[in-house]
Amino acid sequence: MNDTTSGTRHDPPRGFPLATWLIGLPGLACLAGGLTLIVGDFGHFHPILAESGTGIVLVVSAIALLGTAAFPLVLRRLAAADSKHQDQ
Repeated sequence: MNDTTSGTRHDPPRGFPLATWLIGLPGLACLAGGLTLIVGDFGHFHPILAESGTGIVLVVSAIALLGTAAFPLVLRRLAAADSKHQDQ
């Protein structure tokens, strides 16, 4: 049983929230694709991949997605810390 003297116990959150996964995984895919496009020449697959800025655009999009994915994680940790302080 996870009871303490107050009757409840608040464990720190484990893992990542679902929203973090749903936003973070496309961010990682954009990052991998962007870095691949920066390193290689893939213009023979599709004309838009021959443009010089395509890889940069994907890397910038990846940074935006990964930054957005951090919000649910930070909010969960702040809520856990707030809940811990309210119990004291």
